[in-house]
Amino acid sequence: MADPFISEFQIRNPGSGVNTDFVEIAVDQGTDVSDLQITVYQTDGSVRATYDVSDGTLTTVGDKDVYVLTVDDNGFRAASGQGLALSDNTTVYQFVTDAPNVITATAGPANGLSSTDVTPGTRQPSGQSTERQVDGTYVTESDPTPGWIPCFTKDTLIETSAGPKRIETLKRGDLIKTMDHGLQAIRWIGSRTLSKSALVTNEKLCPIVVKASALGRGYPATDLTVSPQHRILLRSKIALRMFGVSEILVPAVKLTALEGVDATDPDEVTYFHLLFDHHEIVFANGHPAESLFIGPLAMDGLSEPSRAEIECIFPEVLNPSFRPVPVRTFVNTRTELQSFFDRLRRNRKPAYAVASAQPRSRL
Repeated sequence: MADPFISEFQIRNPGSGVNTDFVEIAVDQGTDVSDLQITVYQTDGSVRATYDVSDGTLTTVGDKDVYVLTVDDNGFRAASGQGLALSDNTTVYQFVTDAPNVITATAGPANGLSSTDVTPGTRQPSGQSTERQVDGTYVTESDPTPGWIPCFTKDTLIETSAGPKRIETLKRGDLIKTMDHGLQAIRWIGSRTLSKSALVTNEKLCPIVVKASALGRGYPATDLTVSPQHRILLRSKIALRMFGVSEILVPAVKLTALEGVDATDPDEVTYFHLLFDHHEIVFANGHPAESLFIGPLAMDGLSEPSRAEIECIFPEVLNPSFRPVPVRTFVNTRTELQSFFDRLRRNRKPAYAVASAQPRSRL
């Protein structure tokens, strides 16, 4: 079995405002983590705190069990420049920092060991995370997404060359209507079903329902159900003033701050992923939303056979220098979105304003 590893972490920087600290640990599915711990080290090498990995929120993603410790659920806290050690009773698997300083541990499981700066020469920017790549290196991720990947649910209507079709009927090669590049062929499609027990065990896997017209009149045309981290397109002059662009992609779970968007608790849910040559905006139940973005989190979240298929179709993802290009700006920071939604409410503006030249959906 492969060694456990820290797959993503976000630690608070001075002046970052709301504390959203988390650390994500990935292990082979079925691994006993009862002895696995995360130890936070001060810059002087002393132990600040220790957390049991088994206390984290568990998600099974592909062939990995992913545990997430957060400030809200577990009291997890760390400061920029401090170290994170992943260990069990006998082995220190990793001892990492997000900053150029080297920490030599003077106590705890990593006693006598020196930390490794996983993002050499840089310090984790406020509101961003440090995420492991498939080759074992780490990069700064502007859109932290602990524990899950984005996808549509069964029965979602996707606009195609032949009109709207249910996503479960689509296949590789089908032509899908995109916002920017006309009709594009599906290069890969995958799915995964979660049972009631899986959803009860981890409520963060429960889908988000965007009610018809919750984001603007006719948007979406009918209720749209997606995974919590699936990014939905919003368009507003307020976004232009706040973020420098009028169109932004926001995770569905963040939209629950708006009226008409809520988490749901189904008996079962089947999630589907659509992949194209590039990250695209497609039309789902009449509303624009993203296709699968093959960043490291998405790749780690797929099963081994699915990853192998994608790597065969897109061999460039195996290149350590590969960086996928998002089709729109990602906005995920809680404080920024809270301010954005507050301004929408004060000005009585929809989250999705229709562009004058944009054709209406046929739904």
